[in-house]
Parts: sequence; structure tokens; C-alpha cells
Amino acid sequence: MALKLHFWGAAENVTGSLHHLITPGGHQVFLDCGLFQGRRQESFEKNTSFPLPAEKTDAVLLSHAHLDHSGNLPGLVRQGFSGKIYATPATCDLVKILLTDSAHLMKRDLEYVNKRRVSRGQEPLEPLYTADDVEKTLQFLVPVPYLTEFSLWDELKVTFYDAGHILGSAITEIKWRDPVSSEELILVFTGDLGRDHLPILKDPALLKAADYLISESTYGGRLHDSIEFVGEQLAELIRQTHQSRGKMIIPAFSVGRTQEILYEIAQLKAKNQIPEIPIYLDSPMAIEATQIFNHHLECFDEETMEQLKSGNNPLFPAGVYFLKTTDESKELNESDEPCIIISASGMCEGGRIVHHIANHCANPRNIILFVGFQGQNTLGRKILDGAEEVSIYGEDHPVRCRVEKILAFSAHADEQELISWLSHFDRKRLKTLFLVHGEPDAQELLMGSLTARGFNQVHIARQGETFKLT
Repeated sequence: MALKLHFWGAAENVTGSLHHLITPGGHQVFLDCGLFQGRRQESFEKNTSFPLPAEKTDAVLLSHAHLDHSGNLPGLVRQGFSGKIYATPATCDLVKILLTDSAHLMKRDLEYVNKRRVSRGQEPLEPLYTADDVEKTLQFLVPVPYLTEFSLWDELKVTFYDAGHILGSAITEIKWRDPVSSEELILVFTGDLGRDHLPILKDPALLKAADYLISESTYGGRLHDSIEFVGEQLAELIRQTHQSRGKMIIPAFSVGRTQEILYEIAQLKAKNQIPEIPIYLDSPMAIEATQIFNHHLECFDEETMEQLKSGNNPLFPAGVYFLKTTDESKELNESDEPCIIISASGMCEGGRIVHHIANHCANPRNIILFVGFQGQNTLGRKILDGAEEVSIYGEDHPVRCRVEKILAFSAHADEQELISWLSHFDRKRLKTLFLVHGEPDAQELLMGSLTARGFNQVHIARQGETFKLT
């Protein structure tokens, strides 16, 4: 008897996280169910394909709310899933707004695209899922707090530990006991692993025992800039934006990165390190997500809790304007005032940020500041890689603005941080370390570094591979 692990999504790439666990009793469990993000046609094909019929999937263990990990849950439900989706309480709260927004953006973007397709005599495209599918999905959410063991079918025991990546993010520990030998097998899935000493959230929990370990590898072969210099870098770019009377456009995930940017701005304002310049949070979902943060203090680190106790909320700094309506967003594009615009999505694949880039990327006075990883073939990646022209909703736009990046904001552990976290595991017990959620070059570099440090069984997971866990 053995557990079987089948890799499907986020295998040799950083999006569409989905791993498939089959128990000896025949139960089917998904670890995550994320959206694949990239070229439109390729994304639709991958997102409508699952390793087994959706109605045969019994449960989903969700690591966190980011769309590349949760965003295809409504697609799974649309195809017939009716099981339970287990996640931390904070993740459940965030998933509600992220999936609702995702369905809204799909509808709005397809209306725009289909209008052009029909005018050209082409067939209109179908949405991956709708708001109704999201409503059905939310009924299957089961909130489970950190450090609370729960059972699945008397076969598996599961515990969520704080991953320190975004609010509610979890490292998933799965235990299975062989009924014949009574030996216990432990499978650990990092989800996306956070970093030590980042603002707002607690550091990732340290685990020591696993027979099999599935680890993200996004920043294999790379080191982040020190977080202690982030404030100085951000302050200097804000000062330059103010001096040139330009606009700084910051694509940021609504959950996690946006709150970190607000936190840093609050610190800079408190120290009078930046000039008076309007700062706009142009994302209704990011505004709602920031409010959800305030309801989950169990995830906050000591420093953030001390600021809250003193009466200063670093997530709602003075002088930051929260824009909810489309008309307010459009007014920013028409205004000539220097300002900072924080908007979603983080990889520029949808939402208001796309329109801000279209309206501002041709002006040399402006800055697009990337503060997070940009997946292959996304609009953000193309701009970051130096594209002189980009296509946005079928129209070409020259890129003449400055393009800057501050990668120290990353909520993903870099290579050194990953190795440090993984080194707490008993390597004599660990049978195989699987690498997922990383591009091939990054994974090869990380595998080499791990092997050099005594991790003897490191395997880069590939889509379609199946392993018996014994």
C-alpha cells in the first residue's frame, strides 16, 4: 500500500499550482488548484484540463489565496467538483474577494476582446468561469486554524503551519499511517514559502520531519536585496517621480505586496523621507483585502502588533487615497499631477493596472516599478525584460518610460533562505525533495546547491509524473 503523488500544475513553471494525491483507499486530493497565467489560448486550454474528472476529486488542500494557487477552484467546480476545500480562516476570507474579482475581470476583459473579435468576424471566447461558479465554490470552503490537526476519511491527518508568505498562507503537513506496518509517512508541501524579517507577517514556521517534501523553487539561483534598504530605494524613486512631475505605476498583487508597500510608505512618511505627493491605491479588491488584514491579527508579527497598540495602523497611512470606482481610476489617467499609483494585478495580466500601463508607458517622465516576480509571457515580464513595444488589448503601445524593480519586496524565499529553511529537516529521514513552482533554470541551480549541501534525493517535478510514496 502506498500514497501516490501526481504532479500537474506549477511543474517547471511558476503558475497554475496543482498537485494530485491519491490515497490507498482511493480518495483523490488536490494540493492547490491555481490558475495558469500566460498566453490567452494556452491558459484557457491548461486551465480547463485536470488530471482526473472534477467530480471524482474528493477534497482540496489550499495553501493560500493567490490566484496561481486558488484561482481555478471555480473552474473545478464548474466541471463538477462538490467536495471540501480546506484552508486557514484568513485564506478563506481572502479567497472570497480574489475569486469574485477574478470572475469579474474575466467577464469584463472578454467583453472587450469579444467586441473586437466579432467586429473581425471571429467567434467570441467563453469565460473560464462565472460569478455563479464562484458562489458555488465558496460554499465548499472549510476554515481550519493553524496548528489544528484534522482528519480526512480516517486515512490522512493534516495540519497547517504558518508559511509567512501572505496573510493566511500555510505549509501543509500530511500524515498517513500504513495499516499493515503501522509506520507513519509524512508529506510536507511548502506552498509558497515566505521570508524571515519581512514586515507585517510572522516568519515561516520551522518543521523538522518529513519523508517526502514538495518545495517551491521560484528564486532558485538568486538572492534578494536586503530588506533593510527597501525604504531607501523606494524613497529615492518617489523623490525622482516628484521632481520630474511624472507618475510612478506600481503593479502589485492585491494581497500581500500591496500591504507591504503601504507599510513601507507609512514608515517613510513617519520619518519625513518623502515629499508630499498623492498616493493612490487603485484597486477595490486591494482595499477590501487590506481591511481583511485587520481581522486576522493572529498572522501579525510583534513589530506590527506594537504599532497597532500605539494607535498607528501602518496599513492605512495618512495621505493615501483609496479609489473604488472606475470613474476615479479614469481620472488618474487624465490628470497631469505627479503621483504614485498602486494597482493590480501584480503581473499586469488584468485589472486596472493594464489600463494605467497603456496610458502611461509612452511617457519618459513616468516610472513603472516592479516589486514582484513576473511570470513568463506575462505583460509585466515583457516590460521588465526590456520590450520596446507591447500589445495591450490588441493595440500596440511604445514603452518609453523608465522601468525599475525592487525585488527585496518579494514574499518568496530566495535560494539562501530556502536552503536555510529546508536544512532544518532530518536529511536521514527525507527520502525525496521535489521541486515545483519554478522555472527550469532556477530549479537546476537550486538542485545543484541542495545536492552540494547533502540533499541526495532532489527531483525537479515534471507535469504528468507519478510517484509512489512508501
